[in-house]
Amino acid sequence: MSGAHFYMKGILMIRQLETTVVNVTRELALDFATMPAWKGERPLRQDRVDMLTAKISDGLFHSPTWALARLGALSYRINGQHSSHALAKCGNIPAGLQATILEFEVNSERELADLFGQFDNPVSTRRLREVIHAHAAVDEKLATCPINTLQVILSGVTQALGEGQVTCSIEQKASLMFSHGRFIEFARRYANRRTLMYQAVIAAMYLTWKRDEERAEQFWNLVLAEDHPDSNNATRALARFLNGEVAGRSHRGLRWDRRAIMVKCLHAWNAYWRSHSTSLKYVQDAPIPTAI
Repeated sequence: MSGAHFYMKGILMIRQLETTVVNVTRELALDFATMPAWKGERPLRQDRVDMLTAKISDGLFHSPTWALARLGALSYRINGQHSSHALAKCGNIPAGLQATILEFEVNSERELADLFGQFDNPVSTRRLREVIHAHAAVDEKLATCPINTLQVILSGVTQALGEGQVTCSIEQKASLMFSHGRFIEFARRYANRRTLMYQAVIAAMYLTWKRDEERAEQFWNLVLAEDHPDSNNATRALARFLNGEVAGRSHRGLRWDRRAIMVKCLHAWNAYWRSHSTSLKYVQDAPIPTAI
């Protein structure tokens, strides 16, 4: 399919020449990966190539859109750098995979820059809550959970699984809801308490729940109710900390980062089951404690 379309921004003009759909081969991917790159193209990110390679291997990769632009006698790659690199080194190209190739013509490097900015624009990128909504819609129980609550719970699970470091993609985070449905049902009970519905607290809650579901329910209910008869009990100490440091986070910056808050929650858990009091001391370089 071919045609001519014009995109104007001020005095700039970008002309779309042709759109073609082709079968992807390793040779085609290699040609696109090694074609001249415009000097303003973003640096190749190996982590993104690795992420796409994993999607190809898992059967989750969809047909890419590649783009090139002619400026004078030369053509430059404008979109598809990472996907073409991933496919070029792929052991087996998925059967039937096709790529849409867009060809443009521009009159200046300024127009190249404007065209480059139209691909993967942050304004049009799907946000985490939108991807979560799409995943939740296919499950009757998940569909009844508020998106904000799901987002916090999944972020907490991600933090716990990453030992304090949130490193997975939006898609990976959203997909966790299908393997952690039972914990989501547990954690959403506390959705109306601001002090507990916070990523770092949910991270600790997940680690304690994995350790013992019944004990986790007892512990977090005590933290929620703040009704242990001993004011020095670890659940009361944690409740005071969360009320003082987390509840007011929208009005002022947090004194403690997410790792510290998760660790303090785990200190309280361990102290409670050892029948000890605790000052919730946090040492930055110390290992994350294991829930007993």
